[in-house]
This record gives sequence, C-alpha cells and structure tokens, in this order.
Amino acid sequence: MKAYRLISISGSGYERICYIEDSFTNTKYYAHFLEYDEYLEAEQLISKRTKGELLRGNLRIDLVTNECEVNEPLSFIQPISDSNHVEAIVEVREIIDDFSLYAFVDVIDDIVEIEFENSVNYECGSRIKLIGSLEFDLEED
Repeated sequence: MKAYRLISISGSGYERICYIEDSFTNTKYYAHFLEYDEYLEAEQLISKRTKGELLRGNLRIDLVTNECEVNEPLSFIQPISDSNHVEAIVEVREIIDDFSLYAFVDVIDDIVEIEFENSVNYECGSRIKLIGSLEFDLEED
C-alpha cells in the first residue's frame, strides 16, 4: 500500500472522484473509489474525508475497453480535466487470467492491476496501449 495526500474530493451516492498526490513522488492523479459507509444525497457535502488527509491504498486501471499491443515508449496521461479517465502505454509483467494482468506503469512507478472488459491474450513483456479508468482501492480504516 502506498500513501497519498488528498488534495480534493467530490462525489454523489457512494461514488467519489479524488485528486491525490503520491506522498513519495509528489505525482498527482485523479482516481475513482467507492465510499461504502457514506452515501451522499443531492447537494450533501462529504464529511468522511478532509483535504490534506493521508490515504493509503493501491491504484489500478479498470474498465479497459480500448486496447492494443504497440511498440512504443511507456506513457500515462489523464487528458480529461477533473476525471479519472486514463490513456496509457504499460508493460505486462504477469498474467492473472483472461481478463486481468499486472503491468508496470511508468508515471505511477509501480506494477498495478489492469482489468479488461473483454478477454485478452498478451504475453509478459508486451506493451499495451489502453484507455480506462484509474481506480483507487482504499485501505479500510
């Protein structure tokens, strides 16, 4: 688990979009997570999390529907403002099953789980260009 400083957070229902900063590298990301014990009604403010709070958890890329193998340098961008949308080129490190694998993501500087919406067939060492959602698996309090 890594530590991230909470810069900002928004949400509705159980859904949250947070802007977090890696406490070691100072890299900032927008990520999505579910806050199971705080449901927000319309116009209700978030009370469970506060700006500056240290959160522990793991980043992963989920809901990947657009992907292909490439021979390009590793990359990672979040081109949509205030969104957990991510476009990246990652390097496969370990196959989990037909729908998921572990891959190195250069900007995150870590190996993260990647989950696909469809069955895929890649080998370790392959580079994949993908579009997905950056998810934050928050460690339980």
